[in-house]
Amino acid sequence: MNKFFKNTLLLSVCAISLYSGDAQTPLPANDLVAPNYTTAPMQDWEKKFSDFSFNVYKKNDHVLPYRLYKPAAQKGEKYPLVLFMHGAGERGVDNRKQFLRFSCTKFWEKYPCYVLAPQCPERKDVDSDAGAVWVHTPFGAQSHSMQKEPTWPMQLSFELLDRIIKENNIDRDRIYITGLSMGGFATWEMLQRHPELFAAGIPICGGGDTAFAGKLSRVPLWVFHGDADSTVPVTRSRAMVQQVVAKGGHPRYTEYPGVGHDSWSRTYPENEVWDWLFAQSKKKDSPKKIAYGSLEDDHIKYIGRWDKSNVAEYVSRWGGAYFKVAFTGTKVKLRMGTNKTNYYVKIDNGPWISYKNVSDTIDITPVALSKGKHTLSVAQGKDYNYVFSFRGLILEHGAVTSDPPVSPFLIEFIGDSITAGYTDDQANVSDYAWISAEKLGAEHTQIAYPGITLVSGYPKGGMDNQYFRMGSPASIVSPMWEMNKYVPDMIVINLGTNDNNKRVPDSVLQANYTEFLFKIRKQFPNAQVLVMRTFLGVKVNPTLAAVNARIAAGDKKLHYVDTEGWLTKADYGDGLHPSVEGQMKAAGLLMPVIEKYR
Repeated sequence: MNKFFKNTLLLSVCAISLYSGDAQTPLPANDLVAPNYTTAPMQDWEKKFSDFSFNVYKKNDHVLPYRLYKPAAQKGEKYPLVLFMHGAGERGVDNRKQFLRFSCTKFWEKYPCYVLAPQCPERKDVDSDAGAVWVHTPFGAQSHSMQKEPTWPMQLSFELLDRIIKENNIDRDRIYITGLSMGGFATWEMLQRHPELFAAGIPICGGGDTAFAGKLSRVPLWVFHGDADSTVPVTRSRAMVQQVVAKGGHPRYTEYPGVGHDSWSRTYPENEVWDWLFAQSKKKDSPKKIAYGSLEDDHIKYIGRWDKSNVAEYVSRWGGAYFKVAFTGTKVKLRMGTNKTNYYVKIDNGPWISYKNVSDTIDITPVALSKGKHTLSVAQGKDYNYVFSFRGLILEHGAVTSDPPVSPFLIEFIGDSITAGYTDDQANVSDYAWISAEKLGAEHTQIAYPGITLVSGYPKGGMDNQYFRMGSPASIVSPMWEMNKYVPDMIVINLGTNDNNKRVPDSVLQANYTEFLFKIRKQFPNAQVLVMRTFLGVKVNPTLAAVNARIAAGDKKLHYVDTEGWLTKADYGDGLHPSVEGQMKAAGLLMPVIEKYR
């Protein structure tokens, strides 16, 4: 650090201590002498910030430098405020370096606003590490827990922000926050600590505490990360987005393929990012009342690959998709699509009830329920097309919905008709995948389809391609699935039976299986992946060889599940598909394996 700037800052801090009786009062702009650019010339990256005043906020023994831009205010007008939180490499007390990587357009010219940029000290400028970070967490950790109290640099930033809001013409309905890297962590945490304060947030290559994701369900978010980030794992952003969605939020998420830690250099120069940010406001001129039981009801939790592009009808095209909701009242009906299919309904802790070959409105309470709160789960399957069309609930007058219990742990099962329980009377809800996950209290998805091979071209598309699509092979249109919409904690694969039936050569299966596992790992770096030996014991050698090849390549979260002896002839209904009892037996044997790696 240039000694001139450090000495200038310290002298200014001493000055405020001498004449100010209020240790929490921020200095006016001119009370911190501006840097001598003759001694230390202005760099190209900071020229755009030349209109930002130099300031210091002091409380007790703590000092927080900050820069502030004020718009040319018009009388009676109120303006938005953007709070920018810099990264670890920009720490210091020079009050300049915080802008080093803020490679933004001069958005304050297009959108007149206040811009506030505090600077966190470096470790050499403070007595302890706790005063040199925005957030208590190793940046490369896979997760962290938010501490009860913020670090003092963050606490002072909150206090400073409060003072700036009170002393200027700030539109309290349009206060925004963004930050990169360490500042991305700060953005998540400041939003989680005070979601009511901000109208929107843009965290870049950071991470938050997923346990508090529910606090952000109503805060507009646009999250950015590079999938090749080796400093802050991309799973940090994926996990936060997944949990915010699970809690009813609608964050936007952009993941840059092949981009490392510097994803901010792709984000901040984009005009679209700032156009989106300044369009957000807490004030709604005509707030829309969301009807309980409607598709927009955030209390309805959708599990699986759901297409929500049609505001009148949500559709899933893979078997095993379901939704959950809690509701009051004694009666409830389902509004489904016009396609006839089979649905399975569970109310409270009762059994699964089948509604077969039905469509449109379905009365699932022909006998009235007891008064009070109930839980509802609805699943679909066994029509070979797997088109689950949902249009909402019909509740009693005065009834309301609420959040159902939702597990934070998600297991995704990949397989064929055996995993889909296709020959069972209640397919999907009676297969080993569904049973094992439910008994372990986990949420689950089934990307499984009867007759599908792993390898494409025998003679149709295989799971090596179809897994990455929104719908099953029966879908007329099946675009690529946005894999970041949810992030499974565990993936269980049971493929190869149909490859054996279709005479796929072992060498071809092994090569494709190895590549398939590589692609899954690339999408989900932190997921535990279990590869099952086929129940019938076919294609064992190429399957095991593929697993071992990936383990040898460094995949430490990949495991082979040896199912030899799990099922006998008595456990099959037709010699190929396990009976309901066989499915239950397989689930019981799989559960301890899942628990081991959970």
